[in-house]
Amino acid sequence: MENVQSAHDYIEHHLTFWTVGDGFWGINLDSMLMVWILGITFILGFRYAVSKATSGVPSRLQMLVELVFEFVDGLVKEIFQAQDKLIGPLALTIFVWVFLMNAIDLLPIDFVPAFTRVIGLTHFRDLPSADVNITMSMALGVFILVLGYTFKHKGIKGFIKELTTQPFSSPLLYPVNLVLELVTLISKPISLVYDYSVICTQAR
Repeated sequence: MENVQSAHDYIEHHLTFWTVGDGFWGINLDSMLMVWILGITFILGFRYAVSKATSGVPSRLQMLVELVFEFVDGLVKEIFQAQDKLIGPLALTIFVWVFLMNAIDLLPIDFVPAFTRVIGLTHFRDLPSADVNITMSMALGVFILVLGYTFKHKGIKGFIKELTTQPFSSPLLYPVNLVLELVTLISKPISLVYDYSVICTQAR
């Protein structure tokens, strides 16, 4: 890098996003672009594996896809007892998408930015999961989906019962249960974003 003179400048350069706009309305275009590229890669890769699938001797790609599918399907069946045709594909999409985002970190740190500098982009942060906006949006998305499917399969009464009857079974302690469960429920997406951001920051 011609314009980076010190280790501090080098690190700061790699921590700078390709951003359009300022403040709250700023958009990190590099994160958005990488998310879309990885999402399309996932769709096309799995579509290709399915189109080439055979009941005979499977290819390596088919075995990999089947392994991932069976792993995610097993987790879904353990956690989500109700029958729903959309839960499995959603879980598979989130799992593979997040995996691909993190897999970018296995590339040399200058690999993607070197390519983007050729086309005139001086700042390009290629790890989308290091962007708190991406982790927050995914965490909130999953949080909303969890609430939506809980309401769908348990109803409002079942949801309230779940919040008020655990961990204490006494009716006198239902208000305490409600407070504890609400704190736990709300803290899940926040803790996920915080922990994930710390891990990604340390990794990079």
